[in-house]
Amino acid sequence: MRYILPLASVFAIIVLSACSSMSGATPSPEQVKKMVSRAASMEVKAFETIAKATSTPPVEMAENQNLTLILLGMSSEPETPLAKDFRYQGAANPAKLAEAIMPKGAEYASFIHPDYIVKVETNALKKKDDTRLEGKLQVQVKELYELDVCYVLAKTSKGWQVVELRLPASGIKTVSGENGKWQAEGLPTPEGPTP
Repeated sequence: MRYILPLASVFAIIVLSACSSMSGATPSPEQVKKMVSRAASMEVKAFETIAKATSTPPVEMAENQNLTLILLGMSSEPETPLAKDFRYQGAANPAKLAEAIMPKGAEYASFIHPDYIVKVETNALKKKDDTRLEGKLQVQVKELYELDVCYVLAKTSKGWQVVELRLPASGIKTVSGENGKWQAEGLPTPEGPTP
């Protein structure tokens, strides 16, 4: 089974990824790009540790299961559910992939940087208090990968925040907890996706 990048022991890694937020009006597509990029991210130090690893422990063992960590730990073989959401463009190239996730000068590591997002759709959820938005975005890194991600934004006392990121075809998602840590759901197991 081919993995995107091997994962290091994540027991000692504490990945802190803050959800970007804003107050007031509905976020613009440019604001959504920044918010989702940051929400899907992991710390540079954690990414560097993972990139140097030789083994792949389960994502479930990580304290903070952000979308970048999930994608790093998932198989991208064409027959897997993830392949419908994450598509390589040509042969997998770990060095180019690492550069795309952690471009020079970046403050965080992410499969989704604002410049990679080619389409943003936002639809208001039908809530009487107008405090949640959902949408979908498409990510493209030319000659490397394409990615489809659904997101949910919630309006909080701190402004709009990303509270869920989901890979639509595979059903894998990560949800922000009250402690600011992300929790993965629907990860595939040998028996099928987890509940």
